[in-house]
Amino acid sequence: MAEERRLAAVVVGDVVGYSAMMGRNESDTLARIFAFQAQVLELVVAGHGGRIVKTTGDGFLAEFSSAVNAVKASVAIQNAMLSRDDAGDPLRLRIGVHVGDVAIRDDDIFGDSVNIAARLEQRAHPGSVLISASVHQQLEGHDVAGFVEIGALDLKNIARPVVAWQWEGGTPVTPTTPSTRADRPSIAVMPFDNLSSDQDQDFLADGVVQDLINNLSRFHWFRVIARASTYAVERDGLTVDEIASRLGARYLLQGSVRRSGNRIRITVELIDASSGDHLWAERIDRTVDDLFEVQDEIVTRIVGSVVPEFVAAVGSIGRSGEQTAPSSWEMAMRGWSLVWRLDGSEATILEARRHFNRALQLDPENGMAHAGLAFSYGNPFYLAGLERDVDRALEEAGRATTIDPRDAFGWCLLGASHMWNESFDEAERHLKRAIALNPSLALAHIYLAAICSWRGDVTGADTWTATAVKLSPADPMLPFARVCRAMARFVAADYKGALLIADEVLSENRGLPSVWRVRAASLESMGEHELAAESVRQMERLAPITMSWARENLTPFTDPERWQAYLSALESAGIPPG
Repeated sequence: MAEERRLAAVVVGDVVGYSAMMGRNESDTLARIFAFQAQVLELVVAGHGGRIVKTTGDGFLAEFSSAVNAVKASVAIQNAMLSRDDAGDPLRLRIGVHVGDVAIRDDDIFGDSVNIAARLEQRAHPGSVLISASVHQQLEGHDVAGFVEIGALDLKNIARPVVAWQWEGGTPVTPTTPSTRADRPSIAVMPFDNLSSDQDQDFLADGVVQDLINNLSRFHWFRVIARASTYAVERDGLTVDEIASRLGARYLLQGSVRRSGNRIRITVELIDASSGDHLWAERIDRTVDDLFEVQDEIVTRIVGSVVPEFVAAVGSIGRSGEQTAPSSWEMAMRGWSLVWRLDGSEATILEARRHFNRALQLDPENGMAHAGLAFSYGNPFYLAGLERDVDRALEEAGRATTIDPRDAFGWCLLGASHMWNESFDEAERHLKRAIALNPSLALAHIYLAAICSWRGDVTGADTWTATAVKLSPADPMLPFARVCRAMARFVAADYKGALLIADEVLSENRGLPSVWRVRAASLESMGEHELAAESVRQMERLAPITMSWARENLTPFTDPERWQAYLSALESAGIPPG
């Protein structure tokens, strides 16, 4: 894998006196460290836009795109630890922060910047944060006080002295608007039960759990509790609510693995711990040819099913009137649950926009709300009674990527917005960046299928759609991907092929205006005028349009002649001029 490099603020921390504490009381020390990771470290790092690269028993390594956020998170962690009333030996941390170039490989980070942060951590006082001068220079004007210059330090194995500044504790620091991230509920993937007669198969159950955690962590819909924390909880005798309380999790994903010979059965269920409701469950049976390939397939299917179910569940919160003050994050999820109805109605998209705008009133840094607005303003197959505003879509999607550059969803919507703007090469670049950040993001694959459809690339449209189906077999956007397959065939003048796929889509979903359009155009191009006119009438029942609207709001093909052929077929089939 090629090495990637980027500028990052690196935070290194560890527990003071860890070995001595372990010698005095190992189980108590581990329990309190795991509680710190779940209840403080993960929340604070996520709330300030960072990511935990790894934990190392008594320590942790985290990275941030912003030095200011890295410092604020570090101070917040220390303040949280100072205020904790732990029984026994108190946990005291040392933290070092440096900003510079890092190398990335397999989600780990390396380089001199990591080494400097680690050396600063070793020189920090217990309960303090020690930062380099390069970090301190970026704090001016950002409400970060309490740092005192302590001079140049000679750090082990670092060629030049590093000027350092230290925060000693107790000084308030204004947090970086963490509300959107902090109020995202957590999912804990619990250790799967090994029901195989051969207990040596524990490795299979552990592998599935670890892959689930890794893949789910790439989505920014929710926070995923680290594996160390979930494995530290003994489930015997505990209720779901008690387990969730210990982990600080709203949702639990739990399951079992049974292997017999070359057969594997995995059962999995998603539980809302606050209510005890089972939101989703599935049983997967497979024959083992290549164990790792089967494991990848199973994990992909679980992740692809959990994410849509999760959004649908959260989106329904409060609709019965039980919840009085939804958070910014919940308002954004309500908006997305409406968007994914895909009913093509003006009322639905306007209601979704209302939720997204309310989310941004509560927190202007809510990237998911900005992405939702981008979708609502730019998506041509959705808008029926509304005018498309690609400039607004580009603006909102660009804002989402600025807020959280590591969120694949923002890059996906930026790619889609460029696609709606007919900048297909730029769109493809952003969509592939989204996939690099999150290979499990089916929506990015679906939009790449759309680009192929407008280019008349039948193979590309089929391939990207097949991958999306594999990634997320229950994804609400899959009908649109199948419409793209039909559209690619129309552009390639394969009208029978386009009609066949359009009819397949209609056998499952008759509520998409776009499929009726491509069906009408295909039939008209085949000389089947009456059938084409009937398709137009079906479309008008869902979302009546005019040819004037179509020319202004639908994305044209890359081949102008084929685009004109499509418009002419729709007009001949009966769509009024407008």
